[in-house]
Amino acid sequence: MTSANLYAQNPDVNGIFYVKKGGTGNQRGDSWDNAIAELAIALQKARVYNASTPGTVKQIWVSGGTYSPMYAIDAGPTPTPSFTNRNNSFHLTKDVKVYGGFAGTEGSPADRNLSLTANASILSGDLGVAINNSDNAYHVVTAAGPMGTALLDGFTITKGFANGGSSYVTVNGQDFYLFNGGGIYLNGSLVPLSNLIISGNFADNYGVGVCITEAVDFPITNTIISGNAGGNYGAGIGLGHTSMILTNVVISGNRTSNGGGIHAYNGCSITINNSVIHGNSSGIGSSPGSNGDNTVNVQYSLVQGMAADATKHILDPAVDPLFANAPSYSSAPFSNANYKLGLNSPLINTGNNSLHPGLSAGSKDLEGGVRVTDYSTGGIIDIGAYEVQTQTITAAHHVKSYGNADFEPGATTTSNLPLSYSSADNSIAQPYQDAADGNKWKIKILKAGVVLITASQAGGAGYYSASKSFTVNISKATLLARANNASKVYDGLPFSGGNGVTYTGFKNNETAAALTGTLSYTGTSQGAINANIYLITPGGLSSDNYDITFMNGVLNLSKAILTVKANDVSKVYDGLAYSGGNGVSYTGFVNNETAAVLTGTLTYGGTSQGAVDVNNYVITPAGLSSGNYAINYAGGSLTISKANLMITANNAAKVYDGVAYSGGNGVTYAGFVNGESAAVLNGTVTYNGTSQGATNVNNYVITPGGLSSGNYAISYTNGSLTISKAALAVKANDASKVYDGLAYNGGNGVTYSGFVNNETAAALTGTLSYNGTSQGAINANSYTIVPGGLSSGNYDISYIAGSLTISKAALVIVADAQTKVYGTADPAFTYTVTSYASGDNQSIFSGGASRVAGENVGIYLINRGTLNAGNNYDISFTGNNLTITKASQTITWTQSLITGCNGAVSIALSATASSGLPVTYTTGNASIATVSGSTLTPLNAGSTLITAMQSGDENHFAAAPAINTFTYQSPSKVRQHWNDVLLFDNTDNNFAQWQWYKNGTAVPGATMGYYSETTALNGTYYTIATDKNGNVIQTCPLSLNGSNSAKEGIKVFPNPGAGGSTAKVTCNFDQSVLAGARLMISASNGTIVQQITTVQPVTSIILPMNGGIYSITLLLSNGQKATVNVLVK
Repeated sequence: MTSANLYAQNPDVNGIFYVKKGGTGNQRGDSWDNAIAELAIALQKARVYNASTPGTVKQIWVSGGTYSPMYAIDAGPTPTPSFTNRNNSFHLTKDVKVYGGFAGTEGSPADRNLSLTANASILSGDLGVAINNSDNAYHVVTAAGPMGTALLDGFTITKGFANGGSSYVTVNGQDFYLFNGGGIYLNGSLVPLSNLIISGNFADNYGVGVCITEAVDFPITNTIISGNAGGNYGAGIGLGHTSMILTNVVISGNRTSNGGGIHAYNGCSITINNSVIHGNSSGIGSSPGSNGDNTVNVQYSLVQGMAADATKHILDPAVDPLFANAPSYSSAPFSNANYKLGLNSPLINTGNNSLHPGLSAGSKDLEGGVRVTDYSTGGIIDIGAYEVQTQTITAAHHVKSYGNADFEPGATTTSNLPLSYSSADNSIAQPYQDAADGNKWKIKILKAGVVLITASQAGGAGYYSASKSFTVNISKATLLARANNASKVYDGLPFSGGNGVTYTGFKNNETAAALTGTLSYTGTSQGAINANIYLITPGGLSSDNYDITFMNGVLNLSKAILTVKANDVSKVYDGLAYSGGNGVSYTGFVNNETAAVLTGTLTYGGTSQGAVDVNNYVITPAGLSSGNYAINYAGGSLTISKANLMITANNAAKVYDGVAYSGGNGVTYAGFVNGESAAVLNGTVTYNGTSQGATNVNNYVITPGGLSSGNYAISYTNGSLTISKAALAVKANDASKVYDGLAYNGGNGVTYSGFVNNETAAALTGTLSYNGTSQGAINANSYTIVPGGLSSGNYDISYIAGSLTISKAALVIVADAQTKVYGTADPAFTYTVTSYASGDNQSIFSGGASRVAGENVGIYLINRGTLNAGNNYDISFTGNNLTITKASQTITWTQSLITGCNGAVSIALSATASSGLPVTYTTGNASIATVSGSTLTPLNAGSTLITAMQSGDENHFAAAPAINTFTYQSPSKVRQHWNDVLLFDNTDNNFAQWQWYKNGTAVPGATMGYYSETTALNGTYYTIATDKNGNVIQTCPLSLNGSNSAKEGIKVFPNPGAGGSTAKVTCNFDQSVLAGARLMISASNGTIVQQITTVQPVTSIILPMNGGIYSITLLLSNGQKATVNVLVK
């Protein structure tokens, strides 16, 4: 339990706490998934929250489970939980509705199913040792003082044990005696009770099941109070100075010395409608007190000890209500009764619909069934907490296949009573109860067909009998019979029969034995001899419960394997192309067959055919075929061998040209056979030796090479090279660069014209250098590059100038996105620059970016405008957007909206929006005040919220609404009766609750229709009153100084006067002061005999007919009064 306190509980957005026994999730209480573990914690948290901020917790929803009180009735805001303190109680909280009976998934109390045992929310006083009543809580549920909108609905209250003697605990000024109120004990509290079972409680003295004191029009509805026991008074209900209304309540089986059902004390008023008081140790007991005797008003009810009355529809007390299970009061306390009505109960359809408040077709009884059967067609409510119900069975037709598993028929009844099933033909499908599965009804499929199944419910427990038939259509199961595949190697014999079949789809462990007929085979396989693929088709079988699909199998009659290999052959190279072969060898003939069974002509292929050159070649046989042999061919081999060939390099000579020699002067061949030439050789003639690369005059060796042949072994012989002994132009290469802010130096290299044999500058001496206008150039322009500095012993060098071009650099500028709020100045239009040249920065720019014009909310393009970067750059400008966003606005409203005491005056509402836009208004309650434009017109007394709104426009967001409270105070509703008493004018009996205030502070306990002090009233007084519809009004303040008589006074003439004659009352006040005043004539006993609401400075009245002394009172709208006595003769 302490683990629940580790979490901070908070209600959901609707002010609801959720409670589930043991808790769920993080136990914050704001959903079923995070439910609080105990009701006691939720009530305690609600008390703390509402004390700080009234209305924070509005409801508590409790799922099924047994809950025990954890905190003492007088616990403070941070109590320590205990399960042994007998003063523990579920102490209800003002303005908090507590609902039980949830499963833990519902979205509203209307979704509850109170008939489910699992949903039963039980509030138990069983503390300490189970079953030992001596340590139980004295009171299970309590409330003290005014409770506002609180109620208790959907619970079982049990095992309270009030045996603590005359000691008491005081809470909120109310004394809770420890020998009263074992189940529910309400002191000065109005907490409507509904959908409750209050049973199995004990109290030594008073009000065992329910004890109520000082309450007005206390309602108990759809509730059972039974099996409670005590020593003295009121085993079911004990009342003290209380008026109570019972509607559809059962009080039975309760035991005590006096008033076994109900006991009333000290001027109680009991109204009993559509209810049963029966089978208690006695009926209704009564004891008068200082507030007079007690009264009982009974209609449409059965009351123990009360004679039958046809006029009031009171049933004979000797009538047996025929409850399902009503234990004798002698066995109380007990909690195992069942007060549902038997089908022949005299309480059925004998109530009165108009006596059940708010009755409709959607109203529910204690178990959640309809409160009135056939309400829309004139149905009549039953007497008691339960309604006899018409039950409806819902059943669906079923389509099944033979072999399906046993299935639950799935019929349901609105009564939730058990169903039974029967079959029109048990040979097709048979209902049964499965003992191995909780005795559930199931249907067993026995064969294919259609059968009618009937679901029946015999009635009882408050329901009539019902039945419903539905069909079960059972189709044949699908059975596949596939022929097994077969295979054989060609043997020359015909095939017959098959290789068996494979079944797919048998049900209930059946086999082929369930089929009729004889398995047979057909298809192309029957009689097949030669190699091929044939069909095996099964057939010959049938069944009543299976649709049989026959599927073919395959016979694969494969070929025999025959190997044909070419014989090997070899030859000496003769330069002629090879063709043909050397014969073959056979492996694999069967049944003494020979090549004579083959077709075709033996041929040869492979690399051997046409082979000339020396190598190894393949002889591949082919050309044969057979329908019954798979012929594999194996290759043979052909081997050919080589001759010598001499190659001599021709001699060469050249005049020196400064170019390195390469190549040669051709070659001479010796050794070709069969008229062949160099065309049969592979490769290209190449030359090596000292001749290759020779430049200066000298003799060099030419060595041939580079040729090859598959048929010749080649050898080479050298030749000789003789060399004997020109201009070189050097031109500077053109150069270009993009402006980078740096001085240019050097050049871009040179181009040589005149080098021979691929010579390069490496053959030159000296160092290449550059001159001309290009040297040191920075800005974009064209310049000359002049080369120099080289020399050579073999070249005459001439120099040619090149050019340098410096082009403008690309400068990339991207505008930054900007934003501003409507109505503010533009921000600076900044930008991001990339690709500055060395040393350049922001200082190169002139001008600036700009944007498209406009000031309304929207997006405006930022463009280049006048931005410039000088002659060394080409600008690439990428624009961006200036976004103007809506401006916020606020509503200012400090106006006071209190009126009424000086008459109903329209109010000009004065809220203003910071944007200057117009403000609109709405009223929370149009019956109290209406708003037209900015004018508020009061209609009726009360308070309502007035909301000022400004929805914004294209340039402004909507403002947060400003809320002000309009109070239309009610004038002339309070008058001073004596110098120490104020009375609220409730002559229309429309108001039910009051809270009196003195000097602006609520007076504790001042909650009646009058207010008094022990001395003369002195201060400013008003009351906040609530009518029976929950509407609240505030009266105008009444300032009293001890006597509170208006100083101007009134007088009457003539005085004395004759009965029935006219007299004139002179009021010494201005006409403006008399607005809203009343003139009242009262007899000496305080009874008002005449009242005038239009008062003039001189007002005519008719004196009462009966003689005596009468008081004439002028009550001003501000509460002041003036009084004069008149003698009527």
